[in-house]
Amino acid sequence: LAISEERQTFRSRFMSVSKGRRQRKSQTKFSHDGKPLVDDFYHTPTKLSLCQVGNWNFNIFSLECLSGGRSLFHVAYHLFQTYDLIRGFHLDSVGLVQFFTLIEQNYHSTNPYHNSVHAADVTQSMHCYLQERE
Repeated sequence: LAISEERQTFRSRFMSVSKGRRQRKSQTKFSHDGKPLVDDFYHTPTKLSLCQVGNWNFNIFSLECLSGGRSLFHVAYHLFQTYDLIRGFHLDSVGLVQFFTLIEQNYHSTNPYHNSVHAADVTQSMHCYLQERE
């Protein structure tokens, strides 16, 4: 398979997973003008909360409230910045924002246990685990 064919196959498989699900509209605006992408909707309480993301006592439910139901997006993007993955892997910031938004939008909000808040909690816990000394 050529790379373009492989990408198309991946996209069609991924999009088939999200077909038919209710989608929550994102209020995010994307641009390539070099300005930070998240600061337009990253408000101060959310930023302050994310300063504690490396703490085992971090309250993911508080972040969920502060971020307007976008805890997974904020934790994921914050950790990608923290680990310098965007620059290190030459990732497109706009594409990454869209990817995290797509993941968050396609979680089943009706399941009280396996939802986007649970995903954010597991992501944050893995970050804490990675920070532990052996």
